[in-house]
Amino acid sequence: MKKVQEVLSVFQEGVFEELKLIDGDLNFKIECKYLADQIRTEYSHFYGVFKSAKEFFFIPWDDDLMEIRSIDEIKKLKPDILSIDIENNFLKIYSNCENTYSGGNFYIYAESVKIFDEDFQELALEDLVELSDKYWYSNRAES
Repeated sequence: MKKVQEVLSVFQEGVFEELKLIDGDLNFKIECKYLADQIRTEYSHFYGVFKSAKEFFFIPWDDDLMEIRSIDEIKKLKPDILSIDIENNFLKIYSNCENTYSGGNFYIYAESVKIFDEDFQELALEDLVELSDKYWYSNRAES
C-alpha cells in the first residue's frame, strides 16, 4: 500500500475524471496537465489501474456518516488529490470535489497501481518522480 501511496502522491492536484470497474480492477483517467506536459506539451492526462480493487468508497466532509460506494456517483464528484495517507490498509485520498460536496475522503483498497501516459506507455515510480522533479524544480513552477 505504501508504494501505491508514493505513486499517487506524485499527482497532487490531479483530478479523477473517469473511473470504471472492470473485472475487479478500478481503471481511471486523471487530469494532471502540469505533469503530463513534462512528457509532451499536448498531453494533459494519465491513465491508471488499481489492481484488485477490493473496496472503494467516498465519505463527504459535509456528511461524514454517508458512504458513497457507487463508482458512477464518485466519478460525478470529480475528486482531486490534495494529499494521501494510509488508514486501516486503505489508501485515503483527501479530495476537493467539483460537484455537490466541498470535498471528502476517497478510500481505496487495492493491491497495486499501474500508471500510463496518453500513449499508454507504462511509467514506473521512478519515471513519475523524475517528471515531478522536472516540473517542481524548473522555472515553470516559479511562473
